[in-house]
Amino acid sequence: MVQILLEGLRADARFEVHHVDARVSDDLEDLGSFRPQKFIRLFKCILQAWWLRLRHGPMAFYYVPAPAKRSAIMRDWVVMALCRPLFPELILHWHAYGLGEWASEGNDWSRKLTRRALRKADLSIVLNNYNKQDAAVFEPKRIEVVPNGIADQFPDYETALAPKRKDRAAALKALRAVAGNESRVAGEEIANLETVRFLFLGHLIETKGVLVAIEATGLANEELRGAKAAWRAHLTLAGSFAAEEEKVRVLAAIDRVNVDAGEEDPCVLLAGFLDSGQKKSALDKADCLVFPTFYESEAQPLVLLEAMSAGLPIITTSWRGVAEVLPQGYPAPATPKSATDYVDCMLRVAERCRSNDLRHQFTEHFTLQKHVISLLARLY
Repeated sequence: MVQILLEGLRADARFEVHHVDARVSDDLEDLGSFRPQKFIRLFKCILQAWWLRLRHGPMAFYYVPAPAKRSAIMRDWVVMALCRPLFPELILHWHAYGLGEWASEGNDWSRKLTRRALRKADLSIVLNNYNKQDAAVFEPKRIEVVPNGIADQFPDYETALAPKRKDRAAALKALRAVAGNESRVAGEEIANLETVRFLFLGHLIETKGVLVAIEATGLANEELRGAKAAWRAHLTLAGSFAAEEEKVRVLAAIDRVNVDAGEEDPCVLLAGFLDSGQKKSALDKADCLVFPTFYESEAQPLVLLEAMSAGLPIITTSWRGVAEVLPQGYPAPATPKSATDYVDCMLRVAERCRSNDLRHQFTEHFTLQKHVISLLARLY
């Protein structure tokens, strides 16, 4: 999202942009860890910011604050102490939720220091209305809501994907209506549609809901077998692991569910990290996205925008402001951490086949162009 902002600013003659790449972590596993090397990198970034300020004169200081993680909070203390006094304006862009909630929970020295370091920003940008309360803890002079936006991966949606979604919605309704050999004709019609394809897309960590998704798939298939239903749920997990211990837990959960499936084909498949082309193909082929997140810093998951761009039905969580992403009146999100809640949603997947509504929600609110125009209007 920072790259998108930089490209938008540099394409607009009203802005002069100077960028310091302040990434101090090596990879996903390194995020949130404490290492002395990170502070060495951070001080190099601070020196770059000083040099830009001295060379180019007064300018606004744009910064993405930390999530509620100790090492990242310490980074904010250092950056605000050494950079903020040199810049006449501070713009905070809240990509994560939770720092304000944490900072307001007590008056120990670390929370006081955090509130002092980030208070009274000239502008705070948040991703949805729910997140306003998190930024408001720091008493900014102005708060603006600017949803994220992504490039449309399916510009030919109306001609290429919409007819497929319509046909599949009808097939899912037929699948739910048929049990066992109750209707031979209907059974023959759905013979090649006996697998309903659910997709989990994101980091394979517990708080993103990956274990909930796996458990729910197993429970759903158990119920479907008991009811002699004409279909089974198949879950594809697409993403990377953040830590070795998390990987062990996820693989064990997959094995348990697949063993319980008996002689049937494995009902949970680990696809690993997908590049942009593979992700597009996965979104195209899936019947439903399952995203049971209760991630501590969740603000506005980009995976939901990607699913809506594909008109892909969504089962997600009621966690924080996630529901704001979905169209008005869309079937209610499931309860965080509740596998049984997700089982019910998966069994009723046909009711979520509102592909045109989801696609319209994306084109009206979450395209890359709308995001950039809205963001630049707040910054100018």
